[in-house]
Amino acid sequence: MNTNLKLIKEIIYKLTEGKIELVRYDEYIQIKHNLINQISSLVVIKENILKDFDVSYSRSNLEKILTNIEKLKNNPQKIYNLLLVFSELATNMIKHAKGGTFTLNIYPNLILMEFNDEGNGINLDKIPYVTLTTYSSKEDSLGYGFSICSTLANKIYINTSEKGTNILVIFNIN
Repeated sequence: MNTNLKLIKEIIYKLTEGKIELVRYDEYIQIKHNLINQISSLVVIKENILKDFDVSYSRSNLEKILTNIEKLKNNPQKIYNLLLVFSELATNMIKHAKGGTFTLNIYPNLILMEFNDEGNGINLDKIPYVTLTTYSSKEDSLGYGFSICSTLANKIYINTSEKGTNILVIFNIN
């Protein structure tokens, strides 16, 4: 592993107290495999997010699903947080990679949101700014998106390369 990447990985992990983890693709696949296979889940949504309309449409579908989860029915703030994270990361896929795929898995005590794109990835030198600060590569943004996501989620795994970015976001719903 590249020394700079290893250092950035360790810094992000330590500064977020393990909440955000930068992982290689093989690690990402293994983590996803372990989570998906530990208990049966329901894949509720798997959609392409290519345009702004897709974000609104998928968010509406997601909201309908979340409001019907027994453990979330009396927790509108948690539902709002899940929708906010979805909106931020789905919008980022459109802005930075011209779209991608969103998948939602629901478990008895967890919700997994996965965002996959085939863009150019996040530049290694920008990863600490993207994950640890309010940073935006676009002038029309305040750059709070990812920091909001990391505040609201329980765990985020990020894999990024010149072949694209994969983000797995975990929420506890106990």
